[in-house]
Amino acid sequence: MRIQVLYFASLKDRAGRGEESLDVPDGTDLRVLARMLEERHPPLAGALGHIRFAVNQQFVAAAAPLCDRDEVALIPPVSGGAR
Repeated sequence: MRIQVLYFASLKDRAGRGEESLDVPDGTDLRVLARMLEERHPPLAGALGHIRFAVNQQFVAAAAPLCDRDEVALIPPVSGGAR
């Protein structure tokens, strides 16, 4: 399957890119994808356990399976606000 991965904010800096297309095995879920991305981009290690995933512009759980041509956005936690 071919998927599109979008990196936002600090994850974009860690991955060294804003997006990329990847071929992943059938049956891949977001947890497996996260491990693949940490291997592909070591600076992401540790950060992906604290993010939200959106698939095709909908927030989903990390156990969500992926389908061919899905768009996966990796969204880090928002910081700032009250003191």
